[in-house]
Amino acid sequence: MIRLLLLLLLGTVYAQEPEYCFEDDVDELVNPSSQEDDNDVPEDPEEMDPKDLKLEMSHNTSLECDSEATCHYRLYTRGKSFSKAQTVCKSHKGNLCSIRNSCINSRLRAFVRRYNQKLAWIGVWKPSCCGYRNIDGQKLKYTNFARRQRKTLGRWCVALNVATGKWISVSCSKQLPYICKL
Repeated sequence: MIRLLLLLLLGTVYAQEPEYCFEDDVDELVNPSSQEDDNDVPEDPEEMDPKDLKLEMSHNTSLECDSEATCHYRLYTRGKSFSKAQTVCKSHKGNLCSIRNSCINSRLRAFVRRYNQKLAWIGVWKPSCCGYRNIDGQKLKYTNFARRQRKTLGRWCVALNVATGKWISVSCSKQLPYICKL
């Protein structure tokens, strides 16, 4: 009977979120774009003025996206508007992160929490004309909106609430840390 309970307990622990999501974190210095505010989806990163580039600390992690691919994520702790954050991500040949499942959501939450951040932009937004979508153009297949946070009117951008792991709709001009998927 004890062996059965032990096996049941181990099976329960093993069935929880997979451990393969995280690899080692690395800190490095990068040169993202300036902190100007812009309310539209960003312009071409090659149009950025080099004199506006500033040295900034970022933090990296890798998560397994599916059975055959690893995704690399970078957290920038210096707040920017949604569009400027996307410009920085594009300048590094990526996008604000699109979260495809609960494992990635919880692992990114844990990753961002390590750096004492409360909110961080993710790659989900709502143009004035339509519903929520991923910044990379793909349909939303997974969402984790907090209660009453899926706004229906106006333009909204989405941030990960690090305390709860839920997504919240925020004014796109708000200056927040952000996560790029590279």
